[in-house]
Amino acid sequence: MIMILINRFSDTIYMYICHCNALTEKQVDTAVSGGAKLWPDVYAFYDCEPQCGKCIPQICERLNGSDKASNIGNIKVLLPEILEY
Repeated sequence: MIMILINRFSDTIYMYICHCNALTEKQVDTAVSGGAKLWPDVYAFYDCEPQCGKCIPQICERLNGSDKASNIGNIKVLLPEILEY
């Protein structure tokens, strides 16, 4: 399912990356600009935690200049209970 947030004042469309925490691609980019280097940093920037973990690969894709493999490789270590199903 793809959800889109439309800003009615600026004609800008943002896609939700994390549905559980209602984080849009714009918010992820803002966290990256604010110093987020790894996907846990994005959640920390907004003082939230991953719930289902399905958004982590998309967050990793938006982390400019980061090693995507090392970001994604830590998913199973940090979220084992989520990934068991």
